[in-house]
Amino acid sequence: MVEYYSKLMKALREGKFVVTGELEPVKTTDLTKVIETAKMLKP
Repeated sequence: MVEYYSKLMKALREGKFVVTGELEPVKTTDLTKVIETAKMLKP
């Protein structure tokens, strides 16, 4: 049985088409807006 460390790894191993993105916060310690944006991008 193959062990998957993430949903991304599982999708790639299954040959599925995946889209990734990168979010870069402004210079601050409050990541609330970045986390909210990331949640909107999640399928």
